Amino acid sequence: MRHALCALWGLCALWGLTLNGCSDAPAPSPELHGLAPSQATSDLDVAVEISGSALTARVVTDFEHSEKSALDATFMASLTPHDGAASPAIALLDVRLTDAGTLQATVPAGVPRGTYDLVVVDPAQRTMTLRSAYRVVASAETVAGFRIEPIGPQRARCPFTVSLAAVDVMGRVVDGFSGSARLSDQSGALSPTDTGPFVLGRARVQVTVAMPIASNALTVTDDLGHASTADVFEVKAGLPVALTVRSPPQTLVVGACSQPLEVEIVDVFGEPAQAETSLRLAFRAGPLDDVRFFTEAACATAATEVQMSPGDSRAVVHFLTLRAGRPTLRIESESLPSIVQQQTVSPGGPARLTFATPGQVVKTGTCSAGVSVEVLDAHANPSPVAEALAVTVTTGPGTGGEASLHPDPDCATPLGAFGIAAGTASSPLYFMGRAPGALRLELTSALGTAWQEETITP
Repeated sequence: MRHALCALWGLCALWGLTLNGCSDAPAPSPELHGLAPSQATSDLDVAVEISGSALTARVVTDFEHSEKSALDATFMASLTPHDGAASPAIALLDVRLTDAGTLQATVPAGVPRGTYDLVVVDPAQRTMTLRSAYRVVASAETVAGFRIEPIGPQRARCPFTVSLAAVDVMGRVVDGFSGSARLSDQSGALSPTDTGPFVLGRARVQVTVAMPIASNALTVTDDLGHASTADVFEVKAGLPVALTVRSPPQTLVVGACSQPLEVEIVDVFGEPAQAETSLRLAFRAGPLDDVRFFTEAACATAATEVQMSPGDSRAVVHFLTLRAGRPTLRIESESLPSIVQQQTVSPGGPARLTFATPGQVVKTGTCSAGVSVEVLDAHANPSPVAEALAVTVTTGPGTGGEASLHPDPDCATPLGAFGIAAGTASSPLYFMGRAPGALRLELTSALGTAWQEETITP
């Protein structure tokens, strides 16, 4: 009797069991955790391992009749269709309990494709079920091509999803295919070009095409050369969201017609887009800039607006101004935000000499404010001289308004040689009246003459 009890204790230790009466704790219920591998083809037998908890042998003890004590480690396992089909259960072969508390078994070859629940019956006739535990898949070697879900019209640079399936010659999905494939298209601007691994024979890839193309087609190719091409689809330009001036800021001379001012519709990425409907562009400048717009390079036909038709992406105008400075051009539309660009307009060459300040009324014996002598171009813009310009200043006849000329605001120094320095357009001088009356200042230079009347008061 003692010998039989010790033998059973040894079995308990071996299988991790608890003898009835050895512990007051109830025996835990067995559970299934997983089946590895969880999928395979049906070409050959597949060795699998079933993991779980409390997967133990059944011990039968009879301390009065030791010959009736026994250890039962008989487990049964089977696969049943997960979809509830009436197909018979498929028994696993060579089911056995391991020292690690797992079950090892063999899935026989020839199991039909599909998803199966795992059913295990332990030695105590308790049944455990692990749903969708095993999938029988088609061999990747049966792949004959790929099915590509139809692709509708897309927008350049906007991501869209491509749905793919590896299929056999009958068009059935090869769910055992877990490889990857390469993508290409007619534009050569597709990204990415690798699908990554398929899952159960299917893949979804988010791609972009970086340029518009009227007739594009996507091709999928695997490492074995299986290739399929989708139906043709259009990639339109991106949605128009803004305007931009493609031409750089210009520097030109007053009176000259500009180079083309190119205005383009762009998408959210700043790339060319097309007008979806008719679009009117209006060209403006500040009122003091005196800018006029034209439709051609000769600046002969004025146009303050340009009408763009659906499908157009760019409009071109030319501009001209007679005022030197930094005019800011503004382009407006009814549906897109306005934009501006600043230009640089240089004066023309020196054309004439003038007084830039008005005539003054000055008391006798008082030094005047500065009298600015200025060089202008043909359009009355100040025009710096390239070389120093000598100017002769004289006082003309008046009614007793004699005066002295000076280079300084205190009228302390008599005016000697006077002129406009190179690189400048003006120079100041001062006068002091000696007696009341009208005073005429006269300028003489290579650019001609000019005069201005001043008034001397008592």
